[in-house]
Amino acid sequence: MNRAALTERLIDLAGPLGPLGTDEERDKIRQELLGGAPITTAAAILDAVAAQPELPVNVSREDFEFAATELLAELGEQPGVVDHLLRRWGEPPIRVAILDALALLAARTAAPALAALARAQIPHASLDTRELVSLVSALGCVGGEKALAAVEELRARGNWPAEVSRELEIALEALTGRQPR
Repeated sequence: MNRAALTERLIDLAGPLGPLGTDEERDKIRQELLGGAPITTAAAILDAVAAQPELPVNVSREDFEFAATELLAELGEQPGVVDHLLRRWGEPPIRVAILDALALLAARTAAPALAALARAQIPHASLDTRELVSLVSALGCVGGEKALAAVEELRARGNWPAEVSRELEIALEALTGRQPR
């Protein structure tokens, strides 16, 4: 499937079903989009998100990206896909989709890379608030000692936007079982 066709099907998946739409149709679109080789399909989905296509008025950018994120998380269960997602990290238009897919997947193998990215934000944050929230959320979901250490270091730095501070507390609760403040 070429990028234009994939983008159209992704828009169909993200959009409302309409009066005659069915869950079976939505499942058919999902299976169609997931039908290729996992790494190639993940790359094509990331390319579609990175292209930031014009969307119809009834499909928000967030819904489009979330549909892509869910597909990426499903693909992430296949060998090599998580590594591919981490290699594509440097492309700003797809960062949130990658982080959110890793969070949905709870890919513990991503913890070292996510922790390193988090530590790089301590002296000076290079990510925007939405990206930081997604990063902290992903750390909370992937779990493990490295994720916990990174969340604690970010929290100790302080001086984060309110949304990031709140996500740090949620991640800390998920990682330790402690209640957020």
